[in-house]
Formats: sequence, structure tokens, C-alpha cells
Amino acid sequence: MKKILAIILMALPSLAWAQRTDWATWGETPSVGEKMKISIDARDVRRLDKIVRAKADSLVRSMAGVADVMTIRDVNGMLAIRIILGGAGLPAEPNVTGYNAATREALQTLTRSLTGRWAAADITVDGHTDNVGPYDENMTVSFKRAMAVTGLLIRQGIDSMRITPRGYSYDYPIADNRLIDGRERNRRVEVTISLGNEAAAAMLR
Repeated sequence: MKKILAIILMALPSLAWAQRTDWATWGETPSVGEKMKISIDARDVRRLDKIVRAKADSLVRSMAGVADVMTIRDVNGMLAIRIILGGAGLPAEPNVTGYNAATREALQTLTRSLTGRWAAADITVDGHTDNVGPYDENMTVSFKRAMAVTGLLIRQGIDSMRITPRGYSYDYPIADNRLIDGRERNRRVEVTISLGNEAAAAMLR
């Protein structure tokens, strides 16, 4: 019994880390709906999770080979969709801040999917770079990268009030910057679709 208890205690830190990495921000795991202005119970959360997963699955199929699509938990503990545009989706040159035809097609697919109840969703567009060059210059590049994608979404009909562009320089790598392909993966834009108060309320009607 003591041996079993010791094994469980040893595993707790790794379990806590695994859980924490599922959230959009670091720190304590948020309570579901903690910062939202509408009342959400466990049954509502299950309904919303099912809706978001179905949308994510649809985007995975339609964006295959162009963008990585996954679900994460946002700061409210609500399931959100994250779309990573990089590599094939963005130009590989280190300082290019625009987008290519593959990115344009992927974002057109996204825009067409954000209609009806999804039109009220909140969108963040985060630009990232590799670690080549000064930090401040990379911050400018990362923000311009986010703005290029934001501008395209707005021109395709997304409400500009729903979109927040941000630049992070090379603060959040997803691959090893010592490798060529790692640096290419780190030059990316992440588009996150979250259910705020209005979208969640619309989904639950």
C-alpha cells in the first residue's frame, strides 16, 4: 500500500503539468466560465464542448495540409479552436509578413465557417517569429504578420471588433530554433476562435 501511495505521489507533478499545458495561458487552471457574464453550468459546458469539437473536426478536414487545427482551453476554461498557419501556410523567408495563396484559401474556409451563431465568436490572431535577429525587430515582424492575417479576415467579412491581433516576437517557440525546420515552424500565425459571452449565449439558445 505504501509503495502504491508513493508511486501516485511521484506522478502528481507530471499529471498537473499535463493538465496545465491544455490551457491557453499559464498559471492556475481557471474555473469554467469564471470571467463570463452569463451563467454556465456543467451541462452547458458539455453542450458547448460538443459544438466546438464538431466545428474543429470540420476545419481539420477542410484545412488538411495547409494548417494545423486543434482544440484548447481558454482563460474561461471554455473549449476554443486554434488554427496554426505556418510552414506551408506562410512564406518561409524569415522577415516576410504577408501570406500566400494557401493561407488565403485556408482563411477563406475559416471565414465561411464563422456564420450564424459563430459570427459572435471572439478571434485572436497571434504572430510569432524564430529567434534570428534582435528581439524588438522580431516583435515588429510578428505583429505585422498578425496584422496581415487580420486584414485578410476583415476584408473577407469578419467583424473587426471581434478580432484582436498580437505580436509575440520569439517568446513562444513550438519547435527547436537551433534547427532550420524548427525555425520555419516557429515563424507562424495562430488564429484562436473563442466563445465569449455573446457566442456562448447564442450557442445555448
